[in-house]
Amino acid sequence: MDGPFYSSKVRKRANGSKENIQLNAKAMHTLFCALGPEEYSRVSSCSNANKIWDKLEVTHEETNQLKKSKIGILTLNYETFKKMLEEDIKAISDRFTIIINGLKSYGKTYPNEEVVRKMLRILPKFWTSKVTIIKESKNLETLTLDKLICSLLIHEMRLSERVKEVKVEKKKIGVAIKSTTNEENESSDEVDEDKEMTMFAKTFKRFMKSNKGIIFQRKEGLKLEPNKEKDLIICYECKKLGHIKFDCPQRKKNESIKQKHKANVATLSNEDSSNNDK
Repeated sequence: MDGPFYSSKVRKRANGSKENIQLNAKAMHTLFCALGPEEYSRVSSCSNANKIWDKLEVTHEETNQLKKSKIGILTLNYETFKKMLEEDIKAISDRFTIIINGLKSYGKTYPNEEVVRKMLRILPKFWTSKVTIIKESKNLETLTLDKLICSLLIHEMRLSERVKEVKVEKKKIGVAIKSTTNEENESSDEVDEDKEMTMFAKTFKRFMKSNKGIIFQRKEGLKLEPNKEKDLIICYECKKLGHIKFDCPQRKKNESIKQKHKANVATLSNEDSSNNDK
């Protein structure tokens, strides 16, 4: 009786040890596949899965003091959370969600209504109308943070479209104002030119009326003065009064006679030279 009974126990232990070895090998293989190269180098010398897990726990699990310090930092970031300059709804929601998820990972959570109200409080002043509509139309106890952020993103898109439309309208108005001002300037320039011409004509008429006698006297004086001067001039060619040597008619006659004589002499010399050639 003792022999067969003892052999059955040994067999059970052997079978159990084989199953444990297989399970340990599968667990080690799973852990090795999930680890990166740096973490694998740390645990590659471990003989079983329990040792691998204990080593990973020691390296990655934080101490209580470190946890408390991180929770304190995240809580302070949550309580002092504000919108930054030129930050849109997506950037605000991303920062806020990171803080909320960080606190949840350390076991600290806030009620849903408090989180939603905190998100509404940090919005800028020009969102006041949207905030009041959400508070009046929605139940903040059941409204989730994701639904609130989606509603805010839609409203932000509509606001940006309105801003673009207003800019386009302002450009159109500016172009129209420029064209009207240019037309007004052109018309005012034409009116100014007409006024200047009329003023010039009036002043010229006044000047002609006031200086009419003086101009007449000057013309009379100009007519008389040359006659007096001519009477005093003596020609050195013909010794007569009233002209100079350059304008002397006798000199002009003498010069024309000399030119005719020279021309006759030239023709005669040409004829003599032609006869000699023959």
